[in-house]
Amino acid sequence: MNWTIAQGNWEIFKGKARAKWGKLTDDDFKTARGKREEFVGRIRKRYGLKKDEAEHQVDRLLSKMSASHPTFGKAFYRSIFHRSHAHS
Repeated sequence: MNWTIAQGNWEIFKGKARAKWGKLTDDDFKTARGKREEFVGRIRKRYGLKKDEAEHQVDRLLSKMSASHPTFGKAFYRSIFHRSHAHS
């Protein structure tokens, strides 16, 4: 799943991520907001994971969210479509 979709649905993603990685702080989420490398780095720091394992866990969460929440990606794509046509 594309990280861009997580950026566009940050609050939904943040709720699921908070449930999965309870050691992440509000500051972690605030600092990492929408920045994949920063978010993965925060997971690595809090859980002592290697980069590839942290990335894999993030990808798994995104895939689960996409499968269980059909509107997860749709809201993002609607917002992009709306923004691109608003400037026309």
